[in-house]
Amino acid sequence: MDRSHYGRSMVCTTLDKNFEKVICMKYNFNSKEELIEFIQDEILTTPEAVEYLGISKQALNKAVHHGKVTPVKEVPRIKLFLKSDLEARKQEAEELRKKYRPYD
Repeated sequence: MDRSHYGRSMVCTTLDKNFEKVICMKYNFNSKEELIEFIQDEILTTPEAVEYLGISKQALNKAVHHGKVTPVKEVPRIKLFLKSDLEARKQEAEELRKKYRPYD
């Protein structure tokens, strides 16, 4: 079996919250198993993203529409997200909650 394609890198980019600079992340996979593990751990579907962020599906769709969250792949009725992108959004939302809703 030819595994040469697993040694290649995967590069993902995203914009910071001010849309000012591009953040690049480089992933290297040396085997199919590493790639599968990455996908299972770091790629989230819409229902998983909703649960992870603690928001409704409508709120997630609104965040996507306004560019606050960017899916890595989008086809009709299916969106896939990088967990690291969602983590950044989750932290930003928590900071805003603390600022504007300190009683929560």
